[in-house]
Amino acid sequence: MILNYIILVLSLISLFGFSILIKRFIFYSENNYNQIYDYDLFLGLIPVFIIAFIFNIFFPLKYLTELFFLVGILIFIYFRKEIKLNRRIIQFFGILFSIVFITYNSYTVYDTNLYHLQILNWNSFYKLNFGLSNLEIRFGTNSFWQLVLSIFNNPKYNVQYLYIFNCIPIAVLINQFNSFTSKDVQLSFIYIFCCLNFILLFSILHSDTNGLILNSLRSPEADTVAMFFLIFSVFFFLKYFESFKYQDYVYCFIFSCLAAITKISHIGTLLLPISIFFLTKLKFNRVQLICFILFLIWLTKSFILSGCWLFPVSFTCFPSFFWSTPIEEIKLYSNIVSSYPRAHSAGVSFMNFDYTLNSFRWFHPWFKTYFLATSFTVIILIVSIFSILFIILKIFLEKKNIQFKKIFYILIIFYIFNFYIWFNAPELRYGYGIFISLSCLLFSYAFKTLINKLELISKFKYLPIFFLLILVSQNYKNINFLNNVNKIIFDNSK
Repeated sequence: MILNYIILVLSLISLFGFSILIKRFIFYSENNYNQIYDYDLFLGLIPVFIIAFIFNIFFPLKYLTELFFLVGILIFIYFRKEIKLNRRIIQFFGILFSIVFITYNSYTVYDTNLYHLQILNWNSFYKLNFGLSNLEIRFGTNSFWQLVLSIFNNPKYNVQYLYIFNCIPIAVLINQFNSFTSKDVQLSFIYIFCCLNFILLFSILHSDTNGLILNSLRSPEADTVAMFFLIFSVFFFLKYFESFKYQDYVYCFIFSCLAAITKISHIGTLLLPISIFFLTKLKFNRVQLICFILFLIWLTKSFILSGCWLFPVSFTCFPSFFWSTPIEEIKLYSNIVSSYPRAHSAGVSFMNFDYTLNSFRWFHPWFKTYFLATSFTVIILIVSIFSILFIILKIFLEKKNIQFKKIFYILIIFYIFNFYIWFNAPELRYGYGIFISLSCLLFSYAFKTLINKLELISKFKYLPIFFLLILVSQNYKNINFLNNVNKIIFDNSK
């Protein structure tokens, strides 16, 4: 564990180095680009993603591993005297080690061995292949996060860094627990504070050790990562309308873009920065250019893999190219993705499209035996309904208009659109971000006045750390892995 963590820290230093370059390009003010925060790590992933894609056209990504560490660390050392590291970065490293410790003995999710590792292996051990989805339809899946992960999928080293990289986003989220500076705490911070406490408390109370969300961090998948990107997108969206700072707009745009290209089902997150762009009449600037380049690369890779710009959305496919996957296979796979979560609750075959896709007979058993039978959604519903009732009562008694009038309708459209996308394949893990985000936002808005009046944030400032320590104590046996790599070995004999 310690060896893996040391490698992880070195990679973070390298990412901070790359983030310095991208911040200097995006921001115009020295006060903005010389101040480095923990969430700037994700800015560092942008040039890494661009370099990885270009490099992979000619070479396997396993040859990029050492270059990534060397170049990023050298950039960090070169600019070290000019930058100011936010004081929270030190505590971030401690929180990150706690997350690694907690999740270190978790099992990988089923899809890891099914196709996630194969996708990473194709990126790591081979150059970019045209029409890879013809070999296995799932290989057409295209994720920003998994391309970056492929850089670290290097068998040369006796570490399994690949299985702890997903701990970074949640460590960044938890590290926001003390980022407020006044007694009158803004809605954005109450929202992010509720999100991180919900995730930690849910992980403690869940019947499975660590819960569904933390247990998936050991897997090189993209669902939970996209969830964190969506939560951060809403956070910076709220922050922008509280202070109208350009830097909050930048982070909202970046995190929304990363959410969309990490998991295609999160493409609706882009509604947030786009709405800011049109509402405030901002001019086209460098952050839009960066996101345009990211999307162009992401779309190009998808087209190379399958012949579809947005795999597996069939109307974006061009079957006439020699490497394209037949359109019938694309449509069949798309139908299966939608059908599978609708079928398992009713005990019918997911190939029974008349039941799952051409009728709504699936909805009642799905809602009764899956949606309402899952602790996650039950808690979300209770919190959301209670918050909505309190908001209605608050408006009725105070006879006041809803705060943030401009963004109220934007957020309604945002959540409706994202729930519509999720409802096409209603698997709960695909909707973690949108469910947690909505319930925590409703709760934050409903009780903001009371929270500030009683100074609850200040009094319970260290609650996330308390929850984190409980999770550490629940996983105390992982201390046996401190000097052990704890390699994950898959048995494919069956």
